[in-house]
Amino acid sequence: MNLLHVTILLILAAVAAAALFDVWRSRRDADRRRLMSSSSMMRCGGVGYVGISVVCSGVESMAQIENLVSPEYDNYEVVLCLDSARSAARIGHIVSRYRLLKVALPLHNDLPVVGVRAMYRTPRGAMRRVTLIDKRFTSHEDAFDAGVNIASFDYVTAVGRNEYLYADAVDMLAMQIGEWEPGEIDMLQCPQPGGCVVSRDMAVEHGGYAGMRYMKRSRIAVRRGCAVDRYKVVGIRSMVVRYAAIITAVAAAFAVVGAVCDDTGLGAASAATVMLVAVCRSYACRCRKGNG
Repeated sequence: MNLLHVTILLILAAVAAAALFDVWRSRRDADRRRLMSSSSMMRCGGVGYVGISVVCSGVESMAQIENLVSPEYDNYEVVLCLDSARSAARIGHIVSRYRLLKVALPLHNDLPVVGVRAMYRTPRGAMRRVTLIDKRFTSHEDAFDAGVNIASFDYVTAVGRNEYLYADAVDMLAMQIGEWEPGEIDMLQCPQPGGCVVSRDMAVEHGGYAGMRYMKRSRIAVRRGCAVDRYKVVGIRSMVVRYAAIITAVAAAFAVVGAVCDDTGLGAASAATVMLVAVCRSYACRCRKGNG
């Protein structure tokens, strides 16, 4: 066995270990979420006073909107940002569906946002708290900033198209934030990339979502959470593409590594590692959705 063989085996071992660690962490987080769900919410002093606003850009599917407004947590709202020049019919349907009322635009904006035409909100006392902003589309980050401007609560999280909430996501996030003193958390970072809840004040301080890309993480208080706040829905076509990609990757690993190293055993090990990674990711995804 030469140096190349040893190097490839070490790489395969590291990849397999990372995949198995992801499974362990996802399973641990799923168990913790179930434990937290089974515990009384009143045991956590933070539940109740922690408010979370979901700010959305590009969200037009009524199925997704229904999912976003479904949590029964008291201090929670959904802020939708759409462009009537592109989605006039959809805006009309949302206004009718949730009986939104046209309200005055805020006099002051904490973040510079242009193109806001109108704003609609659910009547006071409504079971579902929904705000709709009619704004000329410039960028998704600008739409998120428009949502931050009128968000009612101290913490916000950005959601895009085809990103749905877990059934217990809001309660879990509120409980985790509530474990710390008020104002002590700037960002609750979830395990998956892109999933985070940020302090509204921190978002304003850094100039909105565009500015947060350049912020120095060492200067903010980041806490790592165990509950992912959203997940992407995968359709039938995406599933076919995903499985085709896995099969292609397995075959390519076997063929390429086997040819380069002139060792079918090493090629088979590479193919097995690719398959292990795919299976581990699938299982970890099920755990994060609460099906594990």
